[in-house]
Parts: sequence; structure tokens; C-alpha cells
Amino acid sequence: MTSQTYSLTKIAVVFVAVAMVVSSLFALSAQRAQAQLSLADLIELFIALDIIPADKADEARAVLANQQGGSATAACAFTFTRNLSVGDTGTDVMELQKFLNANGFTVAQSGPGSPGNETTYYGSLTADAVKRFQEAYASDILAPLGLTAGTGYFGASTRAKVNELCAEKEEAPATMPETPSTPDEEEQQPADQGDTAALSGGEASLENFDVLSDPSDEDLQEGDNDAAVMAFEFDVEDGDAAVRRVDVQFQGMTNANCSQGSDKVCEDKPWRSFDSVSLWRDGEKIAEEDANSESDWSDQGSDVYRMRFTGLDEVFQEGDTAKFTVAVDVSDSIDNSDLDQTWKVWVPASGVRAMDGAGIDQYTGSDTQYETFNVESISSNTEMKLSTNSSNPDASTIRVDENNKTDDVTVLVFDVEAQDGAITLNDIVIFATTSTSALNTLFSDFTLEIDGKQFSDWRYDEDKNLSTQTSADSDGDTQSAWIHFPLEDNDDEFTIAKDDKVTVKLMVDFKKLNANGDTVEFDVTGTERNAWDVDDAQGDMLATSKRSGTANGEEHALLTEGIFAEIVSTDASVRTISNGTQDVADFEIVFDVTAFDNTFYVASTVANALVYHIERNNVSIGTASTTASSLTSTAPEESTGNWRVDDGSTETFTFTVTVNPDLTGSYRAVLDQVKYSKSNTGTVNDLSHQVRPVEDFRTNTVTISQ
Repeated sequence: MTSQTYSLTKIAVVFVAVAMVVSSLFALSAQRAQAQLSLADLIELFIALDIIPADKADEARAVLANQQGGSATAACAFTFTRNLSVGDTGTDVMELQKFLNANGFTVAQSGPGSPGNETTYYGSLTADAVKRFQEAYASDILAPLGLTAGTGYFGASTRAKVNELCAEKEEAPATMPETPSTPDEEEQQPADQGDTAALSGGEASLENFDVLSDPSDEDLQEGDNDAAVMAFEFDVEDGDAAVRRVDVQFQGMTNANCSQGSDKVCEDKPWRSFDSVSLWRDGEKIAEEDANSESDWSDQGSDVYRMRFTGLDEVFQEGDTAKFTVAVDVSDSIDNSDLDQTWKVWVPASGVRAMDGAGIDQYTGSDTQYETFNVESISSNTEMKLSTNSSNPDASTIRVDENNKTDDVTVLVFDVEAQDGAITLNDIVIFATTSTSALNTLFSDFTLEIDGKQFSDWRYDEDKNLSTQTSADSDGDTQSAWIHFPLEDNDDEFTIAKDDKVTVKLMVDFKKLNANGDTVEFDVTGTERNAWDVDDAQGDMLATSKRSGTANGEEHALLTEGIFAEIVSTDASVRTISNGTQDVADFEIVFDVTAFDNTFYVASTVANALVYHIERNNVSIGTASTTASSLTSTAPEESTGNWRVDDGSTETFTFTVTVNPDLTGSYRAVLDQVKYSKSNTGTVNDLSHQVRPVEDFRTNTVTISQ
């Protein structure tokens, strides 16, 4: 039994005893004969008696509610009639806080919003409590809307559940659900009067109807879901109003894409293009209607079809601006002849019907304001773009072991973006190259990771005939080859949603190696990219003309033992020499040297310890114009004059060089290699370390004048 289960069970056990004690205390005082102890009071008492910790208050309320019977202790005598969100104020906000506090969804433990201190302001704490309530009743509130997490918006579905629980507590008769009407049925029946008791201001008016600029001229594709195509707003004046019905009309437009005589006729039947149409408010879907059958639409003539949303109860107070969004689910199996189509969508005059506090219907809408959107062919626009990720590892020295494998070394990181349509990756190709050794002597395994999902099937291909996607399985006995990752071999293909971007990471396992500077590099050039097996959303191979970008890896050196250098700082400055007319430059490069698997020695003279060059206007001039150079270190100095770097230790080296050129120009110093040796006798420069990344070991440029 967990500690949480134990504590809650303890609450249930002591509930009856505590309640009896409290009842006895009340009985002792005639003046308090009418006193009642609320659930919130009991919880505070439990906390004060140290029966439960304060952070278990919500769970305790839920347990006590079950002890009293029912899934919630909906102690309320109030009917909620309007939607609420952060920033709203009113008596109904206070009643909502009371409901939440009384039913185990505490707004605040203390202060404003806490039990007995409810306020009329709907803030973030109230929204958080509403989220917890929504998730507790997810099957009734969230699931019908296609949601999995609470939103904190007190909309129609949440309000209905609260009112239901309140009605159950008060033993009020349940309200019969409204029977869905056919598109024309509403006009054959009397207007729905609804509950106007909570609507203030009497007769209202709906003013300033306007179609918003966002969304506008959207480009949709097959399979798009909840794609916004139009938004509109209007002002509620002179009183409150509850929107009961919204009509939205669609019309297929004649345009250049489908006005080519008998070759193509514009689609004017919306049920051939859309699976559903939905209405949204403040990010919450408040209504949705099927749209994939002719019977779902009402023919208005002239190829205009109406979609009607009825049974709404969206309450707006006087002075509010009502905003709604219309969205569609696009069918994923539209005939090619019906694609590249433009649709017009609008709310007709009197398309919005609302009821005010006087029980009078008010209308708004516009036959002249509309929005357009396009339903396009996926294959004609979908593109794939590659780019090197910012976390791609810099050129480095990779330490390998001659006694053990070196696993999971990341050598390439890049992004793949699906533009204007979804794509499916079936096969990925990456080019691998080494400086001296064959691939199969270095690598034991490769793993490709795409947004956290790993793919371990791979093969070498040395045929260099990628244009035909040969399946030759080689043993990697060359210094370069393509590595194929057949993602689809085990139904593991990876789909990237429209306009999404995923990160691809290549990780390698090295064999047991005694390496001394062999380099490896991995890239995706245009050749590899165009050899990928990539499908668009229709299952067609994505044309090479729809692919762009590359992923450029860095060169990495492999060492079993040796040193590696890391940059600390660089500096460049100019000074004028004694004659007053000639400038010279002083450059400084500070770097750390770390030794591994042995002790190594670095000479104390620049000539024996370093390889460097000077650049003028970004062109190397070797060491020309160098007048002085020096090397100092924090390393212990041997009697031979060499510096010692012990196994596992790091020492700092400072290289300075002065340049006095004959020509005016832009100059800088660049460090290329650090020489070293296992031996402390003779000239200690028989081994060398190529610094990486190169760009880190060069100074800024300075201008030297003559």
C-alpha cells in the first residue's frame, strides 16, 4: 500500500469519528444548534489536527465526497448560463469557485479563492481548478471534443456537467437533451426560448458584424484536420445575449485552376471535399457537424450549400465582442480532378441567431463579407528540406579504446522539414568516409535516431550507383561508402506531418581500436539526399526537384592514446613601433592540453612544439613577417626543458607571436598543430595533434598600416 493510499484510507476511517465528535460539540451548545460543519471546514480541521498533510487536501475532499455518497458533493443552488475564461468577473464566477472548492477541486488553499473566501474574479487559479475538474470528468467533457487535457475554459460542455451535478444534488428533474435537428427543421419549429433568467439588460442588439483577416486565403491539403478557414466577430450591445444558432455557407469558386473547358470543372459539392465542419470559440470546439454526405448540407441554390450549427448556448454579456472561428476536416481521398479548388465561405445575413434577456431573437451576419481558401494537391506542393542542426558536433578528437568498444558516439545531427505537406521517410542514405582505414575495421554498428525513435537496421553500399537504389550489401572494406537505413523493412517508416521538422541523429559504435589520428566524417550531400526513399501523403515518390538542403558533418580524429587541445582564449592587438610610422601586431592563443592513457611531453620552444601560420587578407603567408614568438605553460618543466603532461591531467599553454609585415593589410594568427612525444629525450615532436575545430584556434583580424 502506498503512503498516499494509506493516508486517504486513514481519512475515510476517521471521518465518521471526527464527524461524531463535531456533532457532539454542536449538541453541547444550544446557541449553536443550527450550526453545520461544511466539507471545507472538515478538511481544515483535519489539517489542523495533523490527520492529513495540507498538500493532500484535494484528495481528501474526493474521499469525503465519496463517504457522503455520489462522485461529487455538488452543494450548489445555482444554474450557470454563460461561458467563463480568465479575466471574467461576476457572481457566477464566485458560485463556480464555491462549487469547485466544495467538490475537491480547490481553487486556493488560503487567501482569495480559498474555501469561504471565494471572489468574483476568474483568474489563473480558477482556470487551473477548472482544468482539474475537466480532466476528472474527461469522458463527459473532453473526449466528445477530441481533447485529452483540460483547457481551463468554462465552456458549454464543462458548464453542462457542472449544472448536471448541481441538479443531481438538488434532486431537480434532469433536463432533456435537445434533439438534433435537420438543416431545415429549426425553421419549421417555434424559436427556442432557452433560459433567459441569467441574461441581463433586456432587449439587446448584435452590431458591427465583421469577417476577420486571420485566417485568410488558407492553403489546405488532403487530410488536414481542424483547419481554420474563417473567423468572424460582432458586438453585443444594450444587454446580454446567448447565441443559439450559426449558419455557414460554402460555394465552390470558378478559378484558373479549374476553368479549362471540358478538361476540368470546378468542384461545387462540398461533401466531396470535407469530412466535417466545426465551430470554435476561444480555442475550444463548441460544435461539429458531419459534412461528407449530401444529406449533411442544405442546398441554397446557385451552388451554395449551408451548414447549420444548432443547440448552441454561447452567452455574451453586454459590451462583449463575440468571436467565432469556422474550421474544416479535409477528406484524405479527394479525386485528383477535384483538387486545386478554391472555396468561398461566409455567414449569411441573419446567419447568427441569439436570444436576449427579454426572450427576443436577435440576428446578424453578412452576405457581402466572406473568406476564401484553397484545397490543393499535396504532391504538387510538398517539399523536403534538410539542414545541419545547431547541435551537430564540432570537429573533435574521439578517444577510442584498444580493449573495449566505444559506443553511442554522436557524429552527425541534422533536421528534416516537411513543407506544405506530410512526407514519409522509407530509406535514408548517409555518406561515410575515413582518412586511411577501411570502414569495417573501425565501426561495429550504426544507429539512426529520429525525434527520439531509434532505427538499428542498416547496410553498406559501395556500388556508388545510388540513382537506381541498388541493394548490394557490402562488407565496408573501403575507406568510403553509403550507409542505408531501410526504415520500412519492419514497417518502421517515419512520417513527418505537414510543416513539421524532426531532428535526425547518427550514432556510431567503434570497435576495439589502437588508433593514432585516423579521421572519420559523415555527410548528406545532394547525391545522398536525392537517393532517399521519400513519399508524399499520397504515397508517391517525392520528386528530386522537391528536395533541398544538405547536412554537413565535421571531421573527427580517432586516438587511443595521446593529447587533445581545447581553446581557452585568443587575442589580437596593434601597436606602433618606435619610429612612429610602422605598426606591428601581437597575437595570443591560449589553449589547454589534456593527456590520456599515457604521459606525454611538449617542447618548450615554438619551433619544436607548434605548427602555426599567419594570414593576410584571409590568405596564408606561412610564418613570414614573424619577428618574435614564445610558448609558456602551467605544466611541470623537466630538466630537459620540456613540459610534462601527465595521464588524465590538463595543462594550459600560452602561445604569443609578433608580426611586423611589409604590406598593409588585415592579419591574424592561426594555430594548426601541437607536437608531442612519449619520450622525454631528444626532440619531442615525433607525434602531432591537429587542433579541432580549426576556426576556434585563430585570432581575430587586425589591420596593420605601413
